[in-house]
Amino acid sequence: MTQLVVTLEDHTFLPNIKRILKSLQGVTKVSVQTAAPTIVGANQARLNARTAELAMLRNGWDGAESKAISQRLLQKFREQISRIDDNWLSGWTLFPEAHGCLYLDYSEGNTLAGITMTESRLTYFIKRNDKVEKGDNKIFSNTNLKSILKKVYE
Repeated sequence: MTQLVVTLEDHTFLPNIKRILKSLQGVTKVSVQTAAPTIVGANQARLNARTAELAMLRNGWDGAESKAISQRLLQKFREQISRIDDNWLSGWTLFPEAHGCLYLDYSEGNTLAGITMTESRLTYFIKRNDKVEKGDNKIFSNTNLKSILKKVYE
């Protein structure tokens, strides 16, 4: 028996890869193992610990209409922060939103910023020296999250 090990950072390709592998002659089994992201920095660890706290919230946590944060969103957030320079996460605080979203908040000196995250979208604002930049409905990807964080530190 021979095994093939494939490591993927982007899990969106997984269904296609499984389908292709199953179609190959001689393939008898396709199994998937998912490893938790490696948290290496203090800020990553702090935010990861906060996601564990938020995972305990249930519907109604902040009034009858408030929604729990989905495990899928929490997992996606953990995956994204594991691939971001730990220094870029300094000063950010993670909060739940009553609509089931995550909110990253930043306030330092004359800079205020906030990022609202759903499973698929990012919305943000950055206020510095009375100038406000807003971004609406960006796809929640590592590239877009890094881009927003970078703007805060420029």
